[in-house]
Order: sequence, then structure tokens, then C-alpha cells
Amino acid sequence: MNPRFESFDYVYMGRFSNDVWRMDLDNGLQLIAKRPYQSARPGEELVTEARFYRETASLGELPIPLYIGEFAGTVVLEYRDLKPFSFKEGASEAHAKASVEALADWHAAFSGHTFDWLPNFNDAAVLEGIQRSYDSSWSDNRTRLIELLPAFAETGDALVGRLAGTLEPLGQSPTLAHGDAHAENLPLTDQGVLILDWQDPQIIHPAFDLAVFTTMSLPVEIRRQWERGLVDHHAGLVASKGYRIERPWPMYRLGVLRRAARIVEIASTDFVSLPWVFKRSAQAAIDLEASELIR
Repeated sequence: MNPRFESFDYVYMGRFSNDVWRMDLDNGLQLIAKRPYQSARPGEELVTEARFYRETASLGELPIPLYIGEFAGTVVLEYRDLKPFSFKEGASEAHAKASVEALADWHAAFSGHTFDWLPNFNDAAVLEGIQRSYDSSWSDNRTRLIELLPAFAETGDALVGRLAGTLEPLGQSPTLAHGDAHAENLPLTDQGVLILDWQDPQIIHPAFDLAVFTTMSLPVEIRRQWERGLVDHHAGLVASKGYRIERPWPMYRLGVLRRAARIVEIASTDFVSLPWVFKRSAQAAIDLEASELIR
């Protein structure tokens, strides 16, 4: 990277989980500056992202942004050549395949690695915290959520007091997962897929990342058509790299249930942007009869 520049233009990109600006430097570099504007969603903090970049910097070349630094609470990163993505239209077949392949490479590379500062689904305290968060948010938002998708009511009710035990298998065959691996956070570039926005990394079964990708990145009908093939493709790729995961399809179903429950948790802090996300995630849990996994 050439750090020397004399001037730059900047554009306010919008308010997402943070306020985001793009800075175009006169030396050709493009930087992204991210600054919190509200209380972070539980488990999604900009300080976590900054620490992630610092602690992975020594691990060699990875498909993640270049971390420039943190200045007065603002995290600055270098992005290059990101292709546009629309949640409404969803990922193209090529984008979906490339994203699953990038996730498979990542999951295999980090299988068995433990970062003791990240949430780990083998930790009972982590699961108990998820249970408390879910129970509280479901109680507070049940009526509004059921209005969005009445068919989820039975599943939502059944997870009260039983979510933690249900999620225990996600501690099996763990890896370093992204935690919010939808297509906007796995954009295509001229060099392949870049994995962005590491505010929610966690140690968990890789099926959770797949569940986030399919339920967020694909319209419902497309997800129904492609998800089995994408899960099988991922399982084959990680196995070829020496990382074998047992029962990939049942674990994917459990990952989908976790994703739906996670969106319920978020409802207490960010209901405005929630409706379409909840409907896609909860509908996937219904389609896959994930309630059968509740124990």
C-alpha cells in the first residue's frame, strides 16, 4: 500500500450497523471509515472488528480488508473493487457459489482454532446468555413478530427456555465463523470474494455461516431451490481440505434455527430494519421443519 497522498474526496455512504464513509485518495486508494452511531447490537461491536483485524494480521494473506487503524473510535479499512449487491434481487448463482467456496476455504483453514476472546458455542455460559437474550426479546416483541409471520409463533414459543439446549450441537466441529456472512459482507471483487464486516465472529459449527448466507442473500423461492446444493458443495469442499463435518444437512437446519432466533434477539435493539430479515430467516426455519430439532 502507498500511504502517501495529498488530498482526498469523501462520500457518506449511509447508516448501517455503523455510520460509513468512503474516502477516495489521490493516490488511487479507496478507504472505508466506520464509526458507531448507536448502542451496538448484542455481540456486534466495532471494537470487536478492530481487534479481529489486529489479531489476524500475523496469519498471512487472508481475503479480508486491509486494516489501516483505529482513530478516535473510527475504524479505517481499505476496500478494493467491490461489486454492487441487492438484497431484493439476491445473489447470482455465480456469486452464491463463489461465496460458499470462500467460506469453505475459511472454515477449513480455521477449523480447530480457538480465539479465547470470542464467543464459543462449547461454552455453557455463552448458550445461557443467548437463552436470556432470546427469552427477553421474544417476550417483548412476540406480538409484532407474529404479525410479520404468524406461522413462526409455535416455533418461537417452543424456543423459550429450550434454545440453549437445542443449540448445543453447534459446538461440534467448530471453526472461526464470520457470524453475519450474507452476500453484502461477501462481495465479489476483481480478485474474488472479500469477506467484510467482522463485528460478530464466533467459534461455532460452519453451518451457521451457510444459514446466514442462504436466508439473507437469497429470495425465499431461490433459497428453496439452491440451499441443498450449496450445503453439499460446502461439505465436499471442506472435506477435500481435511475438515470433515458430520451430518451437514441436519446441522444446516440447526444453523437456520439459530439464525431465526438471532434475528428475534436483534428485535429489541433494531426493529426498524428487521421485518424482511425476520421473514426470510423465520420462513426458512418453517420450510426446513427446524422446530423438530428443539429439545
